[in-house]
Amino acid sequence: TRTSASLSGDLSTPTPFLPPTPTSVASCIPANPPVAARIVEIIDGNTVKVLMNDLVYVVRYIGVGLPQDHVDGANAFRANSELVFRREITLIADVSDKDSSGRLLRYIMAGDTFVNWQLLQDGQGISLDVPPNSACVQEFKSAEQSAVQSARGLWAPP
Repeated sequence: TRTSASLSGDLSTPTPFLPPTPTSVASCIPANPPVAARIVEIIDGNTVKVLMNDLVYVVRYIGVGLPQDHVDGANAFRANSELVFRREITLIADVSDKDSSGRLLRYIMAGDTFVNWQLLQDGQGISLDVPPNSACVQEFKSAEQSAVQSARGLWAPP
């Protein structure tokens, strides 16, 4: 039989809260074939040019809307540049291959960083749900809400 001393020793200590990481939230990305590419130009806070299979493509990040004002747009451009400029990345499609402008629509991984999510988490964009590319909509909304609650990026006081 157990004694009260051994019972208290069996109680687990509470696990400290760990915020989600870009890698853990990336589990929402569909199991479509990943494609390696290299960033050759940052267009804005959610659009890049990549070199892939010896061709250059324009890629728009799924789920990330941009701020419309000049200052926040410039901040989003800077944040995107810090995450991906001249880096090898992995592109993963959702349902639609391209948008109406002919840009590839993709989730972006730079190493272990889920770039789409990280931009939202840092308050550098607005969560944007454009079905049918909605696999990560809940993770993106949570990242944006975290930025709002922590007053990061767009959500920081003036």
